[in-house]
Amino acid sequence: MQDTIRRDILTRFTRETGRAARALPRVPRTSQRSLSSVENPSGPSPDPFLSDQRNKTRAQMAKINEKMTAELAKEELDAQAIDRLAAAWAKLGELERTFDGRPAPGTLRPRPERRQSAPPLPGPLG
Repeated sequence: MQDTIRRDILTRFTRETGRAARALPRVPRTSQRSLSSVENPSGPSPDPFLSDQRNKTRAQMAKINEKMTAELAKEELDAQAIDRLAAAWAKLGELERTFDGRPAPGTLRPRPERRQSAPPLPGPLG
């Protein structure tokens, strides 16, 4: 469990946790450049259809991003157009998440803690 705790978080609290952090092996951080160069950080989709649909959805999102940038650059903003573009972006983002196989926010809930039974009584009753 201690392997998963990051060193910089541990050193903030107490001297004991700082010592524990120094005992952990150093793990190099991934740079933002290496993450951005990967098309799908969660791995390739096993289904070629879903992968193709995800790529098409991302292309549509790029087009909407360009339209949104152009709309926001105008002197007189059209609120309805911006609202429609934002709604389209949200719908495509949801589709892209689904095609990519990522879970919806809030669907991965922590497991409930097991109830521990009461310890046995120390002696005979009576």
